[in-house]
Amino acid sequence: MIKNENKIDITVPVRSIIDDKNIHLNELFLNIKKTTNNNTLKEKVNYEKDIEKIRIKSNNDSFSFIPIQLKNKTILNINTELNYLLLKSNNLQKKENHHEYLKHFQVHDDNEKIDIINHDQDYFSYDTESFHVIFTNRFFTYLNDNDVINFFSSCLTWIKEDGFLIINEPCIPLISEITSVENYLLPQKYSRSALNYINTIESIRIIDKFGNVWKFYIDVLTSNQTYINYEKEWRYLMLRAKKCRTNLNNIEVSKINSVKHLLEKLTIHVPLPNYCYQYACKSFADNIFLNEIENYNNIFKNQKNSEELKFAYFIFQNPKTVWYNRICPFRISAKNDTVIWCSESSSDFYEYSINKANYFKNKKMLFTYNNSHPIDALNAPSQTNFVLKVFMSIDILNNYTLGFNHFINTHYFHTSRIILLESYKTKEEKNEKIKKVWEFVKKYKIKNVTKMVHNEVKDTSLPDLWKTKIYLLKWMIIIMDSQDF
Repeated sequence: MIKNENKIDITVPVRSIIDDKNIHLNELFLNIKKTTNNNTLKEKVNYEKDIEKIRIKSNNDSFSFIPIQLKNKTILNINTELNYLLLKSNNLQKKENHHEYLKHFQVHDDNEKIDIINHDQDYFSYDTESFHVIFTNRFFTYLNDNDVINFFSSCLTWIKEDGFLIINEPCIPLISEITSVENYLLPQKYSRSALNYINTIESIRIIDKFGNVWKFYIDVLTSNQTYINYEKEWRYLMLRAKKCRTNLNNIEVSKINSVKHLLEKLTIHVPLPNYCYQYACKSFADNIFLNEIENYNNIFKNQKNSEELKFAYFIFQNPKTVWYNRICPFRISAKNDTVIWCSESSSDFYEYSINKANYFKNKKMLFTYNNSHPIDALNAPSQTNFVLKVFMSIDILNNYTLGFNHFINTHYFHTSRIILLESYKTKEEKNEKIKKVWEFVKKYKIKNVTKMVHNEVKDTSLPDLWKTKIYLLKWMIIIMDSQDF
């Protein structure tokens, strides 16, 4: 356990920062190219225009994750262009950047006060609870493992209660070939995956002088969409973690917070059994949801959608159900104007999915990591202006009500649909789930799909033990349309 004092001084070497201005984005730590004196003037001009356009868009992707209400807030700014964005007028931003996310980002005016502290030294020395937001960009890439752990732990001290740590960080393996290229600033020395960052941030605890225990809760985590759109790269991480109170829950403190334990979280990954990854490619629920989406598309095939809106089919992988109650996002097809957005509840499956997306290079596949509530899972698509056509999940009624209807009413389309696959053993369990639906909407449809589920399970890679557990349950599909919300 890390106990904080009134003031914490830590030394974290800040190495030379590489940004999108001086390294081509094709780099992404995979394929570095740098403008040389041999380039023609025309090539240089086009190169610089592309870099500037992508730089602005990728920055705004990150800025959209800053909590909207910034009045009287203090932000620690580490290697971002936050000042530049805040100092410009709102109209000028829209004129220059042409970026839809800006309408979610509240810039300050005469009656708002935002203190931005720009960190430009080689060590950190800040008082406890100094900041509402700590915002970093390509920062941890340049730190060794001990520095990363030290910094994350200290952030829990420096941030106020309910404040945020926001990081914009590449999680792309380093290619050894670039070490032979002369005259390049190597973009990173320590290669880490998204899974390493997730496990480390979620594991750290501190206790303050009053005995309060604090942790980070990751409420938004997704890929930077600019890198997906321009470079077909999903492993550029945008993460927002909230400081919140917790308790020890009889956890062995010395083990959880030891440097050795946290280093293991940051550097070591024990993969899941092979059958888990095989099953992630094909689950028993895929065809059931495919059929329902096909029915939905047929019903609304003549529906004309606004060209100004961005649409998504949203998959919520329920964190409170068994691991094999999942939908494979890569087997769900979408129309031309729609993306598949999947919220993974496991850090292992999130890492697996973004790597698989990187392999397929399908820009219509987007992912979020969330192991808590559906509302938190929907943060990322809502903050990036997506409207949900379909929301789908398995056994969500086991642990949640449909009380996120106020969110759905705001972010759903007028022809949107909720599709839930629910299991039950007895008639009483079935009625209890239907009662939860009835409290939310009075009009809905129910289909018995037990036989179809049992048939689909046979063709999966699940071990017999889990197949048997699925066979012992009855299954139904519950459908709700937005006009009935």
